[in-house]
Amino acid sequence: MTTRSQRGGGLVVTAADITAGVSGHTTLTQTAGTAKNVSVQLSPAAIVANGTSTSKATAAVTDANGNPVSNDKLTFSATDPGIKFSSVAKNGNGSYSATLTGTTTAGTPVITAADTTAKPQVSGQATLTQTPGSVTVQVSPASIVANGTSTSTATATVTDANGKPLANQTVVFSSSDAGETIGPVSSPAAGTYTATITSSVTSGLVAITATVTSLAPSPVGVATLTQAPNPSTTELTSVPGTALTNQPVTLIATVTSSSGVAPPSGTIAFENGGTAIGACAAVPVATTNQSATVTCQTSFAASTSAEQLTAVFSATAGSNIADSTSPTDAVTVTPDPTSTALKAPSSTVHLGSSVSYSATVVPANPGPVTPTGSVEFLDGKRAITSCGSQLLTATGTATCRRTYKSTGTHHIRAIYRGDANFAGSASSTRSVKASRLVLGTVTSIMQWTFFYTPSYTKVLALVVNGAPVGAVVLIQCHGRGCPFAKRSVTVSKRRPCKFSRKHACPPRSFRTVDLIARFPHLRNQHLQIGARVMVKIIRSRWIGKYYAFVMRARHAPRVEISCLAPGVSRPGVGC
Repeated sequence: MTTRSQRGGGLVVTAADITAGVSGHTTLTQTAGTAKNVSVQLSPAAIVANGTSTSKATAAVTDANGNPVSNDKLTFSATDPGIKFSSVAKNGNGSYSATLTGTTTAGTPVITAADTTAKPQVSGQATLTQTPGSVTVQVSPASIVANGTSTSTATATVTDANGKPLANQTVVFSSSDAGETIGPVSSPAAGTYTATITSSVTSGLVAITATVTSLAPSPVGVATLTQAPNPSTTELTSVPGTALTNQPVTLIATVTSSSGVAPPSGTIAFENGGTAIGACAAVPVATTNQSATVTCQTSFAASTSAEQLTAVFSATAGSNIADSTSPTDAVTVTPDPTSTALKAPSSTVHLGSSVSYSATVVPANPGPVTPTGSVEFLDGKRAITSCGSQLLTATGTATCRRTYKSTGTHHIRAIYRGDANFAGSASSTRSVKASRLVLGTVTSIMQWTFFYTPSYTKVLALVVNGAPVGAVVLIQCHGRGCPFAKRSVTVSKRRPCKFSRKHACPPRSFRTVDLIARFPHLRNQHLQIGARVMVKIIRSRWIGKYYAFVMRARHAPRVEISCLAPGVSRPGVGC
C-alpha cells in the first residue's frame, strides 16, 4: 500500500508493508511549469511627453496552473522606440520590474513584457499614456459654505511637455458633487482657464476636475474643494453672574444658525474649564426657528478664581450646520453665609454635673457642599480652654462638654470660623447658671425665751421644732459671756413609738431639738450687750434655716431670720 503526504515544499511519498509493519519514503520536489501568462502594470499609467517623465513597469509571470515563475528572463519593449528601459529586476515570486523613461511624443504607446525563456515565448502588454502637456488645478477659496450660494474660483493651468503655457485650449470643469453649479470657462491669460463654482447644500470634500479635451490624450488635473457646514453661533449667559457656594446657577445657551438654512439641531454641553458639567453635559437642542435656547441648572463650590463656563454646540450629523462654542463666561463663586445656633440643655446646671453645649452651623444655601472646619466656644469674652477648636461633624454640629465646680452665671457663645466655601458666623449668647443641687427647703421653726437687763441677757429657752432627720443643728456664740464658740447636734431617728388612743406618734422624719437641754452651759449665762447667738439648721443639698439673736440693753435680743444655700455659710446668699 502507498500513501502520499505534503511536507514542506515537496511531496513525501511513502510505501508501507502492512503485513510486515515496515515502510519507506522519499521526497518528491515539484517546481513551476513553463511560463504561460504574463500580465503588465504601469505606475503611473500616464506621464507627460517631455522626455524625462518616468513610470515603473511590473510584469507578473505564471505557469498554466497559476504558479509564479521566478527565474525566467524577461525583456521590456515599447511601440514608441524612443522609450528607454532600465535593467530588469527579479523581485521574486514571479514578479519582474523595470523603470521606463518617456519620450516627447504624445500618444498611447504599448508596453510589452516578453518571457524569452519560455518556448514558445509568452508576453503581456499595458498601455502608457504620454500626454502633450499637463494641467494643474487650484480652487480659491479652498473652503466655502455649503449653502447653495457661496462660490469659489477654479483655475486650471495648462502647459506643454516643456512646461510652456498652452493657449486656445478647450478645458472642461466638473465636480464630484452633482449639486454644485459650474459657470462658463474663461481664459484671462495664455494657458490659464477659470470657472466659478457655486456650492451645493451638502457639506464635505468635493473633487474639482479640469480636463483638456482639445489635447489627445487629454490631460486631467484635480483639486479638492471643502464645502463646510453652515456656521452657527452660541451665546452663554449665567444667572446670577456672581454666585455663592451651593447657590443654584442657571446656565442659558442660545444657538443660532445662518439665515436661510435649516434650524439648529443637536446637543449643548455646558462645560467648566473644558470639562462637562454633570447633568448639563448633553442638553438636546430642537427647534423650528433659526435659534434655540436651552437651560440647565447647577451649583458650584467657592474657589479662588472664577469658574470658566462655556456652552459647546454639537450639531446633528448630516444637518449641514457647523458646531460652535460660546465665549467664556466667568462666574465668581464666593463663600456662602452661615448661621450658627447654640443649644444648651437648660438655663441651669448643678455643680459637678456635666453639661453639653452644641453648635449647629447652617449654610444659607444648603447643597452638596457642606460646612467644614471648627467652632470655638466662649464663656463671656474668653475661650473655653477645652473647647477652643471643636471640629464640625458631617451634619454641621460641634459640641463642648463642661463640668462646673463653683456657682455662678456663664454666658456661652459659639463662633464658627468658616472655611473655603462658607463664611464664619456667631451664635447668640446663652446664659447658664451653675448652682448647687437643691433637694428641698428646711422649714423648721424656733421657740425662744430670753431674760434681759440693762447690762446683760440670759437664754432661758431655745428650741428647734420640725428639724428634719439627718440635718445638723449648729449653734454658735460670739461675744462676751459666751460659754463656747460652736456646738452642733445631728438630728437622729426617733426611738420606736407605739400608737394608742391617748398618744399619737409624731412624724418619724422630723424631731424637736432642745438646745438648752443639749448644751446646758448656755442657760443663765450672762451674755453681754452685742453678743450674738446663731442657730443654723443645715441639711445636705437642702436650703437651710438661719436664726441670729443679738443682745441689746433693756430690750429683748434683735432677731434675724434668713436662709442658707447648700454649702454656703453666709445667710441669704444664693438661696
